[in-house]
Amino acid sequence: MKNFNKFAKHLEDSVSGVFLGAQIFHKKGYTVKVNPSLLAPSSSEWEHYADNGDLEVSMRVEVKQSGYDFTNQDDFPFKSPIVCGKNAWDRAMPKPRFILLLNKPGTHYSLISADTREHWFIRELNDKRYGPNYTQEFYMCPLEHFIFNSV
Repeated sequence: MKNFNKFAKHLEDSVSGVFLGAQIFHKKGYTVKVNPSLLAPSSSEWEHYADNGDLEVSMRVEVKQSGYDFTNQDDFPFKSPIVCGKNAWDRAMPKPRFILLLNKPGTHYSLISADTREHWFIRELNDKRYGPNYTQEFYMCPLEHFIFNSV
């Protein structure tokens, strides 16, 4: 590699930017892994030192086990399912990237992305987990924004 010295300088200069990028995601509440950027001893050994990307940013995924058996949109029991409790979503830092809802036997799932947030609406519903008279607000979303698949 005839530009080895230039490459070495660019690699060294990039380190502060990588750590600044890590700090940006860290301040947003994400777990961040900074991958090593090692300089090969010589240009002929570069393939053994190629990196696997600068950062790995973990995403949050909420997983719920449903009490219902469903396989797809056609047999799902609700037209606008619950995405998440409003308080839980509003307090979450970082926000979940996805909410995965497993069917009762664990053979199929529905998945909703946080990118669908503009389609969500709020409903106050009974929360039977806490008794017959307990209500709370939930974010809900029309079923067409959910993805269905088998495990």
